Amino acid sequence: MAHEIQTMLAAEPLTESSTPSTTMTWAKEVETGEARYIGEIGKERRGYKCDCVCFGCGYPLSARKAGAPPIQWSGNRQQRPHFAHQRGAIVANCQIITARIAALNVLRSDGIIQLPGRGRSGYFVGLSGTRYEAFVESPPEKAIINTVAIHDTDTAILTLVGGRQIKVKLVSSITADNEVADSSGFPTILLLTDDPDIAGMSPTQIRQRLAVGVHWCQFGDDDPLLFSAQMDAQDKAKTALDWYDFKQLDPTIPDELRYETLLHLKAKEILGSSPILNLPPPSATAYATLRDGSALTETQTLPSMQLSILSATLEKRIGQLRPDLLITFPVSKTFDTGQLLIEVTVSNSIDPARRERIAALGLPALEINLSRFAGTLTLEAFTDLLIHRLETKTWIYHPHLQMLQDRAQEQLTKKVADAEKSSVQETAHQKIKQLSPAELLSKLLLAVVAYAEAVAKTRTIYNKKQNSAAIWKEEHTREVLYIYVNEFKSRGYAEFNAFWDARFQAILNRILSLKLDRAIGYNLNSAWQVINTMLMDQAQSRSFHSIYLLAIRLYKPTVNHIQQERITAWRDEVAGEIKSPASNYSPDCRYNLLIARLFPELKDGLSKLSKIEAENSAARPHIAPPVKVKKEVISPDAYSRASGNIKHLMPVFEERVPNLGGVHEGARRAANNGQSPLSFIYEYAHEKGFEEHDVMNALRELDVMDSPQRWKQKLWR
Repeated sequence: MAHEIQTMLAAEPLTESSTPSTTMTWAKEVETGEARYIGEIGKERRGYKCDCVCFGCGYPLSARKAGAPPIQWSGNRQQRPHFAHQRGAIVANCQIITARIAALNVLRSDGIIQLPGRGRSGYFVGLSGTRYEAFVESPPEKAIINTVAIHDTDTAILTLVGGRQIKVKLVSSITADNEVADSSGFPTILLLTDDPDIAGMSPTQIRQRLAVGVHWCQFGDDDPLLFSAQMDAQDKAKTALDWYDFKQLDPTIPDELRYETLLHLKAKEILGSSPILNLPPPSATAYATLRDGSALTETQTLPSMQLSILSATLEKRIGQLRPDLLITFPVSKTFDTGQLLIEVTVSNSIDPARRERIAALGLPALEINLSRFAGTLTLEAFTDLLIHRLETKTWIYHPHLQMLQDRAQEQLTKKVADAEKSSVQETAHQKIKQLSPAELLSKLLLAVVAYAEAVAKTRTIYNKKQNSAAIWKEEHTREVLYIYVNEFKSRGYAEFNAFWDARFQAILNRILSLKLDRAIGYNLNSAWQVINTMLMDQAQSRSFHSIYLLAIRLYKPTVNHIQQERITAWRDEVAGEIKSPASNYSPDCRYNLLIARLFPELKDGLSKLSKIEAENSAARPHIAPPVKVKKEVISPDAYSRASGNIKHLMPVFEERVPNLGGVHEGARRAANNGQSPLSFIYEYAHEKGFEEHDVMNALRELDVMDSPQRWKQKLWR
């Protein structure tokens, strides 16, 4: 055997080296070809009389101190019997090769190997797809070697008594951790034999070393320990209600449905034997998002209840549906049908279409969702989830769900109104003071757009369908806008005192429509349609056209070539008359400072218009502005108790508010004369001594402010 091993190992390429410093106690006997331990050589065979050569390089070896005690001292040096190369001999990995041969020789001569203990992990995949694992261990064992067969330079096959075969790989400690299983299927152990000292050990010492430096690298595919671990893993799946041998029940059931089928069977079994079933509280939630992005919810809930079960039927057809379970129970005030549908879901949730079909039956329906418990249930836990616990149960349909949803939505609407109002009053007032003028302007313009759009929407539905949400939104956006306007006033911008003038509001919406290239404050579809309303202005309203044309030139709203031609003709007409004091196109610059504050990019053009206005004004007679009229209210002394009317007990002076009847009659005459709404508002307010925005609000109450078409349709007679 030693000769066979030496032949395999000597074929390795040699690397020139100095004479090894590690003592070797093993060599190859030339006559027998066997491995010889130095302790087996007597004194008579000392030196080269031993007739031994090196397993690695094949050079003759000298048996030094052969037959002497294992250790003796020569002066200060410790000496022991060993084999030595000739001085100057070129050697390679002699110690490593000799160490491997020595190890295999001890195994062969002893006929016994100490196999290390081992453990095998086995797994089993349950019906839910969950992977169950188990680990089984076996203790170390002594095995009797029958034969040793060399496979290659570092591998031998041990055939044990009984026919069991084990591959032994002689490896270095450096590469041992990198050894991987091969495809041979052989159980494999690793022996660490790279220590050159092994070449100098006695058989007893080698046995001790082999008992420590051996571990498993690979197990056989037919390992009974693996089978045992797999069976343990399968038992875990059964315990977790995740495995059932459907060959004993119905082998045609598809694999993807087997887990749910198992749970349905168990659910029917449990519910059929249980006298009760705890039902979750039905609830409905309404959701809303506030303007600041925060979420608001309102939930309405009824108490949970316990149901007395009369029977449980598996997959009974009801109409076009076949629910997982049908429970019958005594009729009550809450449930007058006496039936409850149950859907047990594991992997697939109930889609919306199926929910609608279930709800259409009008029977209470419950979903028990076990998806997050798949593979972790025991029979006891499953029973508890099914009968007592509520977190897995949700209502697919409940006869009172719609009522709860309506209640929740009603309460949420109130909460939103309160929250938004509180947010406007608290958050906005706190943050607004920190805004720079540019930031404040940006916020204000956004608020203008929001308010204008809310007003337009409210007037669309006015007198058709009272929409509290739309009305509330108009009021809310107006409150927000008031905050920004008042902040500008508090910072000393006096021009904002004219912000709420009805005429300025119309001008502002038109300029924003041109800037944003869409209709702002109008129930129209485009900026061009807003421009078209400008072209329809009556003579009294054309004094602001130069401002509109200035904005059109700067913002360039989307128009086609025909529309552009109309704008060009309009511009030429205004340019030809703008410097004429008597012309309707003579600029009215009363709002120029405010417009320039809101739209700084128009400032230069507005300055030029102001100069033209000043020149025109100097050339025309001065007309004093109308004086606001105050009326004295009836004093308490003049109050007639017989009338019972206390509405006249007002402050001594009060601003006049336009009468709707008077406004309606005046507006009718103006419409029949071809006058526009804005022109009428201006003239009527100044003639009667009212605020312009009060007249505009009166027209809105009369529902004639949406568009020129509505103005004509409502008032023409």
